[in-house]
Amino acid sequence: MARQSVFSRKSPPPPGCTFLVDEGVLLREVGDPEVMREQFDHLLEAPKALGVSLHIVKMRGDHLGNTSSFTIACMEDRREVAYFESPARGFTLEEHDELGALHRALREIRALALPVDESLEFIRKVRSERWT
Repeated sequence: MARQSVFSRKSPPPPGCTFLVDEGVLLREVGDPEVMREQFDHLLEAPKALGVSLHIVKMRGDHLGNTSSFTIACMEDRREVAYFESPARGFTLEEHDELGALHRALREIRALALPVDESLEFIRKVRSERWT
């Protein structure tokens, strides 16, 4: 939750962020059903409260996003840095070829993602069917 304060800061302005979330995250129980409902409520409020875009990527086994999660950040100087985690540690990448591979994966994942309004409706549906 502390990391999310970056979205409500005044200076410097908060970053623009798009989150592509795998459908499986909505089905994997963490805590009890009450905790899950609270998490879903937070997901439903996040786009408006934090000014972010949230897209659900329907579960499929045949896309590049299944290898691992990653983040691509564009710095103020327009330089890009990617970050991903392994069980042992996190890694940052700045090499052009490595970033190119991640951008190809990102394009593929984005093409599979639901639009924001459909994503929020899907989250509501899973919450009511699975976590009530």
